[in-house]
Amino acid sequence: MSKGWYVKVATQIVVDIDTNIGVVASTEEKAGIVAQEIVSNNLDKSDYVAELDRMISWDFRIGGMEWNRSGHPDIDFDTMQCLFIEPDPDFDPEPDNEEPRSECCGAELLHYNNEIGLCAECKEWSGPHEEDDEDQGPSTDVLSLLQAAQCLNEAYHNLPEDHPLKHWQIIYGIAEVREQLSKIAVYCDMTHRVMYEEQGYDGCFDFDFVPQFLENCVADDFELKSTNPHVLSMYWRAF
Repeated sequence: MSKGWYVKVATQIVVDIDTNIGVVASTEEKAGIVAQEIVSNNLDKSDYVAELDRMISWDFRIGGMEWNRSGHPDIDFDTMQCLFIEPDPDFDPEPDNEEPRSECCGAELLHYNNEIGLCAECKEWSGPHEEDDEDQGPSTDVLSLLQAAQCLNEAYHNLPEDHPLKHWQIIYGIAEVREQLSKIAVYCDMTHRVMYEEQGYDGCFDFDFVPQFLENCVADDFELKSTNPHVLSMYWRAF
């Protein structure tokens, strides 16, 4: 014998949303990457999910049926994509060969002064991109490079054990650490020369300059934050 039943049926409603955003980039590919980073950061930091939760009603009527929302909305960042990318006719300046471009990506240098400027795309301090092989700073010699390498090695071993650079020794071994320090030594020496000869720095190279260079001018992945000694001098002083 048949009888009546109440059955709760659940389903998902999937909808895409899009927005238009203007960015400054050197290529179409970079424009897409920058735009997605801006949108992702904005959605992640502005409590957008909570705002969606407040906007979507818990009870509504569709197709002559009463529906109740039982879950909370979420944002699937993995599905984010650029639908189209096109130049902005209102902002498409012709490149000016007279204006310096950044050494990191070739973008415009803002607030450019004394061989240093702020990269318009990367938002990092950078020196000008050199088309030729002009020297970026004072020359180095073998003895000064050896001294820089030795001081860097000593400064590295004096870092606290939980410092990110110490992880390199655990993962790759001390030989790899020595190789990285040898690569950094030339820029350490050049930066010291720039600060000594042009900026009046007269601190102790061994105990003052080198440890701070390792701390402020070398990123956690053991890469220099710049290859321009003038920019590195700014990092050394922590701007």
